[in-house]
Formats: sequence, structure tokens, C-alpha cells
Amino acid sequence: MMINVALVGTWHVHFSGYANAIANNNDCHISVLWDAEEERGKKYADEYKCDFEPNYDKLLARADVDAVMVCSATNLHKELMIKAANAGKHIFTEKVLCFNEKDAFEVAEAVKKSGVKFCISYPWRSRSDFQWVKKALDEKLIGEVNYLRMRNAHNGTVAGWLPQTFYDEKACGGGAMMDLGA
Repeated sequence: MMINVALVGTWHVHFSGYANAIANNNDCHISVLWDAEEERGKKYADEYKCDFEPNYDKLLARADVDAVMVCSATNLHKELMIKAANAGKHIFTEKVLCFNEKDAFEVAEAVKKSGVKFCISYPWRSRSDFQWVKKALDEKLIGEVNYLRMRNAHNGTVAGWLPQTFYDEKACGGGAMMDLGA
């Protein structure tokens, strides 16, 4: 079965990685793209050879959209995901889900009520070092553990590969702890 996916927002640093994974999956088709910034959205729609739809409600009404991949600015997540759930569209989203618990529970309620499938990015679950530790704990290879610390960091600011949008507190909700701590 072919899954028709709408790319919702190109703001997040991981957008291209997720979009490429969808584009290279034989069971998926990118049908349309929406972005809060029309010029940026049109650029990526051209790159991924899909329609650009500036009106999010019209995107959700399309028959060729089964699911959305949300990579918008975090301050837009709640509205975009609730609308997607209410329209019966399955949701994959980049972290952070929302800025606060109240908004996150509203998204969760919309997802439960609609019955759509929902997944938030869990990058730590697929990292080989974390998988090894989980396996070692499950198989009791290292004995009883009463404290475990693992580091999660990157050089995005120093190396200059984080987009400027990541430094907009209104859009992202905070700094490194908001992103890497999620």
C-alpha cells in the first residue's frame, strides 16, 4: 500500500533527512508540501517534485494525503497536529512536541479521539550505543545498575550547521535543553 505523505514545515534542522527517507521509500509518496514561509516552501516543493499548498486547511482536505510529517517551528506544532488529527491524517513529528504539558495533552486528546497513528521522533532509541546499553541491561551483562549517565550533544552552534531559526526563542521555545533534552 502506498502512503501519501504531506511535508508540513521545512523549519527543523532534520527536515531534509526525514524528507529524503520518505522520498527514498518505495512505499511512500510525497504528494504536497506546506511551509509557514511560502518562498522556502516552494523551494523545497521543487526539490521534492511535489505540489506546494500555501493553505494548510486545503492541504488537509486533499485525498492524496494519508499522513503528515511535521517539521515546522515548535510554536506551530499544537495547531498543525490537532488540525491533522481532526482531518484523519496520521502524524509523524519532530521533537519537541509542544512547549508545555497542557498543549501536549490537547494534541494527545485530538490524536486519541481521531484514532490516527502518531509518532514523535525518538532518535535515541535507534542509536547503536544506547541500544547496546539497553541490551546489556536486559541481558544482565553488567550486573545491577543504580546510576547511568549518557551524553547527548553536538557541535551545531560552533560548526555553524544549525539554521538561524534555531536561535529564535519564540519559534523553538528554548535552547539546547529544549531540543537535546527532549
